Amino acid sequence: MTIHRTRFGTHSTAGGVNAVLNGAIAISDAAETDIRIVWGEGAVVPKSIVLLPVAQAGRLLGVIVLAALRSIGAEKRALLDAVLPMVAMNLEILERNVATRRQAETLERQQVHLQETEAWYRGIIESAPEGMLVVDEQGVITLTNAQVDVIFGYPAGALLGQKIEVLVPPAVRSHHPGLRENFIQSGNARAMDTLKKELRGVRRDGSEFPVEVGLSRLPALAGRGVLACASVRDISERRESERKLSDTMALQRAIFENLPAGVFLTADGIIRQVNPGIAEVLGATEEALVGQPASFLFPSPEAYAAFGARAGPLLAQGKPVSEELAIKREDGRRLICRVVGRPISISGFARSAVWVLEDITQRKQSEERLSRVLEDSPVAVTIVEQDGTHVFSNRRLADLLGVPPEQMKNRRTSEFWVEPDRRAAFLERLKQDGRVDDYELRMRRDDGGMLWVLLNTRWITFNEQRLLLSWLYDITGRKYAEESIRLVNEEQTAIFEAATLAIAFVKDRVIVRGNSKLNELFGLSSEEQIGQPTRIWYPDEDAYAAGGGSVYEALKRGETHQREQRLQRKDGPLFWCHLSGRAIDSGDLSRGTVWMLEDITERRQAEDELKKRMDELERFGRLTLDREEKMIQLKREINGLLEQMGKEQKYKIVV
Repeated sequence: MTIHRTRFGTHSTAGGVNAVLNGAIAISDAAETDIRIVWGEGAVVPKSIVLLPVAQAGRLLGVIVLAALRSIGAEKRALLDAVLPMVAMNLEILERNVATRRQAETLERQQVHLQETEAWYRGIIESAPEGMLVVDEQGVITLTNAQVDVIFGYPAGALLGQKIEVLVPPAVRSHHPGLRENFIQSGNARAMDTLKKELRGVRRDGSEFPVEVGLSRLPALAGRGVLACASVRDISERRESERKLSDTMALQRAIFENLPAGVFLTADGIIRQVNPGIAEVLGATEEALVGQPASFLFPSPEAYAAFGARAGPLLAQGKPVSEELAIKREDGRRLICRVVGRPISISGFARSAVWVLEDITQRKQSEERLSRVLEDSPVAVTIVEQDGTHVFSNRRLADLLGVPPEQMKNRRTSEFWVEPDRRAAFLERLKQDGRVDDYELRMRRDDGGMLWVLLNTRWITFNEQRLLLSWLYDITGRKYAEESIRLVNEEQTAIFEAATLAIAFVKDRVIVRGNSKLNELFGLSSEEQIGQPTRIWYPDEDAYAAGGGSVYEALKRGETHQREQRLQRKDGPLFWCHLSGRAIDSGDLSRGTVWMLEDITERRQAEDELKKRMDELERFGRLTLDREEKMIQLKREINGLLEQMGKEQKYKIVV
């Protein structure tokens, strides 16, 4: 292969740029090169090859390769001399077009990126679950989402172009521009908090509402300057919930402090909270009790340890504890109290419980007096639990059955039935009627002897237990008498727990809330009571007036008001009610008062009946008259009452 460096000439374009560099390369023997002339499916080796560099301002734009089947002569070289300047010019124009196109593509990509960025911001704002808006450096709203329009009550797009101050309350509107500009410049949102402790917004209708606002600065975009983005949340419902929670807590506190029973809370063995009731029972101030160890309430460390051994496992299993305990007052005096505890969970403490303490000292003393009366009664008496477990029996029963008195607590009266198959029918009758009167029963004494008794049994509620109270009369000597007298109803003790009391929340003597016991007490539904004045509880205007005036003056002084008054149920009957009331806030009675209402009609009747029966038992125990004469007298009285009622006499008197 032979290479010749030739010079075709120098040419100038319109811009004075060399079109062809000096030093064209001519290859006269192209057989040894890889260059071929191809057409169709054939290819031949060129005879002559010329390489012509094309440049602009000394910069190589390209190389023209000419391959010919013949040698390039002078004529053809002259033709090249004429063509090359136009080729150089076209290459220059082409290069400029390419550069221009590349600049246009770059600008287009930048514009697309700008549009995508704006769309990205807009998409975030419009899809946000909270209200969002964007303002510029002049405070003009440039973008809002649907949520912010709804929050402020504007049609879609109506806020665009308006000043952000249109959404700010008039009271602070004049201060807002300066704070806004400070934030735009520095990005410091703290200054905005100086407007008010609680930020508020203004709706289109002029109403104000509490809001929560989050601020952020957006970078300058497309020459628009720095923007501020605000997220807005209407917290009216949250504030209302907080208010209701505050009222509920105040109500619960009022109930806690107004409970007639003592209530206290312990955590890890320390008294953490008490109500006035417990302070009154223990004869100490609330401040003196809080912080004391729970052992402070017990007569001795041993008594506290023994109670803990019994109560601890139950509380650990989530079960309640209920016992009667000796409790020590501040002055050292001992009380008999019913203590009920339930486990609760308090963060930060391993074990905690709430306790209700009720002073039952007087009741226990009454029970002891009743026990002494029953013990001396000539009638056999027994009290057992539902499963037959012994609770009480007097000496007369032990004598009747021939069992030493100290052994009666280990025996069941069912052991003495001669015909145990009758017991199933007896219990079924007791289950259906709640009592069985004048039931003739044959029993076997412990020594094997037989006797007939007249059995009277009924259910009673005593010390919050369901018990069976039975009287047994020895009627062996008069088995064939027509009928024995029917015993009158015995005492029933009605003990009301705090949980069973009717509770009412009252504002301006209007019933706002009540529990189910309140509905039961007056025979009214919630719909019939809520929103009604308490006048519906009273039989007349005078009775209603007695519950106002001085009563509310006492409540204003922070006192707990208590009284007993006759009230009226829906169906008309009057009943005696014990009312205990306290203001939630004695300084502001408009916040309401809490009342506890207890129907004491049965309690009064029970007290009267108890006294009557105790007196009767005492008198009966002192009688020296022959029992048969007493029976005859009672039968005559019953016959006389039946005759007055126009009914046939029941007993035939045989003298």
